[in-house]
Amino acid sequence: HRSSDDMPTLAPSPLLWELAPASVLSALDAGIEVELEAASEIPSFDASDHCAYLLLEGMVEAEGGTKLGPPALLYGGSLVGVGTRRPAYRVLERARAIRIRRDDFVEVCEKDPVLGMELLRRLATNLAQAR
Repeated sequence: HRSSDDMPTLAPSPLLWELAPASVLSALDAGIEVELEAASEIPSFDASDHCAYLLLEGMVEAEGGTKLGPPALLYGGSLVGVGTRRPAYRVLERARAIRIRRDDFVEVCEKDPVLGMELLRRLATNLAQAR
């Protein structure tokens, strides 16, 4: 289970905002922490599945030049299998993120339907605002 050290960073994330701390920790059971090297591209498909990322530290740049820092959600559509026209993200400075595989996200949503509904509602809002 994840440490609460990153809670202040993650709390305002588009996927987790206004969730109770226990719900945030349950949601994060779907992810693993990864280090992202400077100048690398963040893959939308990794660990044999589509992935999203919650940025904990560092800066990334989207294809159009938009720079993003914590607590950005990258490739959010991957969690529900949409977003084939994904922007590529490049790491500007060494970064740390939580990588969430789609299958693991679905498992968390099925295990706790109330939390799953809240996560999916936030994800839908984030995807709609991004358009």
